[in-house]
Amino acid sequence: MFSPQEQQIEICLLKSNLEDIENNLVLQRSALPALDAENEQKYRETMTALRITRSLNTEIERLKMENVRLTAKRMQLKRQSEDVSKSLENARENRSELTNLLTEEEREIESQIRQYEDSLQEKADRFRKTRGFYNEEEVTKETEKIFAKITELEEELTRRKDVVDELKLELNAVQPEVPENLLDIL
Repeated sequence: MFSPQEQQIEICLLKSNLEDIENNLVLQRSALPALDAENEQKYRETMTALRITRSLNTEIERLKMENVRLTAKRMQLKRQSEDVSKSLENARENRSELTNLLTEEEREIESQIRQYEDSLQEKADRFRKTRGFYNEEEVTKETEKIFAKITELEEELTRRKDVVDELKLELNAVQPEVPENLLDIL
């Protein structure tokens, strides 16, 4: 099959040849009336060739329009693919950042728990060494303060764990917005 340029050249040559044939037919018709039947046959052949040429031109124009449409569609799909790639990269970066934040938060909570345990151990050791010097009311008040502090710290620990759980849920909820049929689209 010819390329579009070759088809255009072929059409132009056919048109030129047809014009020459038509001019020859007019000359022959006027010069030799006896050849009318042959001239009529050539005229029909010329008209058939012209119809074929016109249909080829129409098909070429249709193919050009189809090519333009397909090129536009390809560019649109390319832009969509680039957008999806950027969104996916952003989602990966966000996930990495959230993971780092979550790890840091867990370290901080663990550090605070250790500090609290150390302070409790220190207080318990001090009490064991000096418990004879305390009277019962003061020890009771101190114990109530310690239990209040323990409750407060346990509530803080619970709140922090809830924050960590929420961050984990957010991290797990991060999903790239990539259609499942991306390969089909591409």
